Amino acid sequence: DATAFDKGDSIGLFLSGYDARYTNVEARWQGSAWSVLDDVQLTSEHTSVYAYYPFTAAAGAGYMMLDAAAQTNYLYGYATDIYNLNPTARIQFHHAMARVRFQVTYKNGAQLQSLNLKGRNILASAVFSMDGFKFVDASVAAEGLTVKPAASTAATQYVDVLLIPGPAADSTALQLVYSGDKVFNFGIALDTLAMGSYYTMPVTIKEDPYNG
Repeated sequence: DATAFDKGDSIGLFLSGYDARYTNVEARWQGSAWSVLDDVQLTSEHTSVYAYYPFTAAAGAGYMMLDAAAQTNYLYGYATDIYNLNPTARIQFHHAMARVRFQVTYKNGAQLQSLNLKGRNILASAVFSMDGFKFVDASVAAEGLTVKPAASTAATQYVDVLLIPGPAADSTALQLVYSGDKVFNFGIALDTLAMGSYYTMPVTIKEDPYNG
């Protein structure tokens, strides 16, 4: 939901061409302007500038790595036709993740401890290529993806989960763990996820008074 970067945030920059000299340059937001931490020398050669957030030294030439467990809002963007007489790259960022909000209703006083999603479409990590803006490699979260929500004892709790867009819609196992070792398991149909999309899924738990 953020609309601006915070002071100290860093992005990574890639420049096409230039003999691959500028493949992962860090730029840091100073509150009013970006400070590029490497000396980038533009020439008359026109180039495209690709950017991603957050910066990591482990990123390679033209790609970034996504880790679902980090629950980070990964961003990407680009600007074209940059050269020495037009050196300002105005970059509009886009979301690489999809967000699913679980609206979980149980009962007052019950503390939701964790939410786990497991299925072939729940990815643990992926490589995002700036060439075509697509995922070129991904691995399934074998143990599922677990998110711990903020403490709340309200009857309805909201849990936001950032997911790496999977290859296709699939059946997904949803497990809710409450305090007192109370566990609820569901089978849900999760739509094909798209980058930058926001989904809401209501979940209502009604216990059988005869069977507990």
